[in-house]
Amino acid sequence: MGTVAELTAEIRENPAAKEARAAVNGYPDVNAEVRFVPDAVCVVAFSGRLDKVAAPTVAQVLAEYVPPGERLVVDLTRCTVVAAAGAAVLRDAARTTASTVIVAIGAAATAVKLIAPGPGADLAGSTGEALRLLGLPPDFALPAPAVIDVRRMHTRAHIARSLRAVRRRYGVPEPVAFGLMREASQRFNVRLRLLAGAVLDLREPCGPEWFPGRRRIPRPRASFRSRTTPATTLCEALDRVLSLSGSDRGSTQTADPFHIGLWLEGHRGFDDAFAGTFAMVTGGTTCSLALRHRRQVVSTDLETDPHLAGTDQSGLLRAGVRAVQSTPVLGPGGSGLGVLSTHYRDPGALPGDADLRRIATVAEEAGEWLDWYRRVVVFDALEHLHQRGRDVLLG
Repeated sequence: MGTVAELTAEIRENPAAKEARAAVNGYPDVNAEVRFVPDAVCVVAFSGRLDKVAAPTVAQVLAEYVPPGERLVVDLTRCTVVAAAGAAVLRDAARTTASTVIVAIGAAATAVKLIAPGPGADLAGSTGEALRLLGLPPDFALPAPAVIDVRRMHTRAHIARSLRAVRRRYGVPEPVAFGLMREASQRFNVRLRLLAGAVLDLREPCGPEWFPGRRRIPRPRASFRSRTTPATTLCEALDRVLSLSGSDRGSTQTADPFHIGLWLEGHRGFDDAFAGTFAMVTGGTTCSLALRHRRQVVSTDLETDPHLAGTDQSGLLRAGVRAVQSTPVLGPGGSGLGVLSTHYRDPGALPGDADLRRIATVAEEAGEWLDWYRRVVVFDALEHLHQRGRDVLLG
């Protein structure tokens, strides 16, 4: 177990730490917003780093939000880095639009000049100048920007990668590839993002079977009732943890297969607003610290803990939470699979060492079940996908 103070001291970081974590985790340090006037112009503004890690996400944003043949303005004025991979995505996007203007200043403008535009793309120093270059009147008004959920774009970009892999392996068009993935997902009750992550992470099949000679391992025993999906089983584990912790409020999450962060799978004692706020977390929480460091984390007071300064704890504080314990759910090899957390109005109600050890035992059982699920149920879904793909390939 470690307090937030202890763990934060361990990872006191230099200015390059965020970039290093993004590179390791494969999560883009980029944000986006869009302003769209149909049959006139689509303005997409990026901030952060347009680098190799962000390139697939940037491409997904442009593919989903920019209609083919539309006039496009890409605003890079709030980007700190524009690398070759990110600029190449802009160049490719310009080929599908009626005309494209890239707004960039300083080093970003230099990078774009060297790498990106190519035929069909111009460079401007402001959005107003870009609109004039596209032939729009001086009084042309843009609507308020809408924030794009980059996390979901990141997930969709990886699902698109998995579809390309299925298309290539079985020689099928994209709709058929998606049908094969969806069928396997629904038949075995495996979420599409988890199935897509497995398609990308595991070695490609090289014969009639994806996993020849695979031995089925028995479902592990646990002190809680195991269900048919990670979400329902983790909720059973959470109920067991709550019975040990003295709290009536808790949450459980699974690690995203594309390293975005943690997806909320279930909660107890909170309302729908909590679920909306914490549907996905990427950092700044005890649960993300617990998963990153693979050990229990306890925050005795969210409001005054100096080591959580600069992070947004308002969602928990509004819900009346003052203290939290988070226990990682790990696979047998130490892989981070999820988190079980309990929440407290009174910091004095936090569980003692004996109860924390009991909670850790439940988390260990949950980790064994999740590992079994991935090695049996997800592999079954992949085997089914492979057999159906071969059926299509071989006619």
